[in-house]
Amino acid sequence: MSFQWLEAVLGARLPASARSDRTWWGNTFNRARVQAHAWLNAGWKVDAVDLTRELVTFIRGRS
Repeated sequence: MSFQWLEAVLGARLPASARSDRTWWGNTFNRARVQAHAWLNAGWKVDAVDLTRELVTFIRGRS
């Protein structure tokens, strides 16, 4: 999904770091990465991120 579509679903802009730092999309339960808690707890994980094209692919399954 595109970052733009994700922002439309969320009703808010992603932080700048989501567009520039691949680690923002990491599948980790690190306390500083609360966004990952949301998708992991919902049963999804990030499979691929393309920062240049602003695309993220989620797959079912826990990390």
